[in-house]
Amino acid sequence: MYAMNSSSKLTTKYQVTLPSYVRDSLGIKVADKVTFSINLKNEVILKKVLSLDEVMGSVKSKTPVDEIDIHKIASEHVVDLYKKKWRLQ
Repeated sequence: MYAMNSSSKLTTKYQVTLPSYVRDSLGIKVADKVTFSINLKNEVILKKVLSLDEVMGSVKSKTPVDEIDIHKIASEHVVDLYKKKWRLQ
């Protein structure tokens, strides 16, 4: 089911190094944010958090929107992107 597997050692500060193929696959760079989720099978799901800059231009509106609306629309767009990427739709 998985294309690649590897392991990483947990440090005394509970940190791990992400393998390069994981970073490359998800487009993770230094200082990027990631989210961790645990599914019902106790599997950890790691996702890159897309910045507003990465999704700007994907929002089209004929009426002005405030910052809260932009964040809401961008969040919904990111969810749609992940659903398409992971074929969840």
